[in-house]
Amino acid sequence: MAIPKVRKRRTAATPRVRKEARQLNIESVAWGELTWINIEAPTKQETEYLAKNYPFHPLDLDDCLSRIQRPKIDEYKDYLFLVFHFPLFSKESRVTTTSQVSVFIGENYLITLHNGELKPLVKLFR
Repeated sequence: MAIPKVRKRRTAATPRVRKEARQLNIESVAWGELTWINIEAPTKQETEYLAKNYPFHPLDLDDCLSRIQRPKIDEYKDYLFLVFHFPLFSKESRVTTTSQVSVFIGENYLITLHNGELKPLVKLFR
């Protein structure tokens, strides 16, 4: 099954990207009842926003700020917390490194936190 391509044209049925409060680096896409929140280069301010608005465990929010977190899946009553490491290949240095993405999945939301190195994820919100 092929993954559909994201198109720039917007209609009433397509998702809309919007920026949250100016001081926070939070973007979101809403599609029906589902909201995808993306936070690039998260800081303590963004994790405090998440702590106020979602039922996340404080240690999970701390893990989002750590750059050396091990890949994992934590299951809670109301959400899942996942940490992924994706390979990145540098053409200049010919070295493969990893980029961490932290993900919260709830009934009507998906929240991703990353440092901005994964180009497809960054382009989705541009």
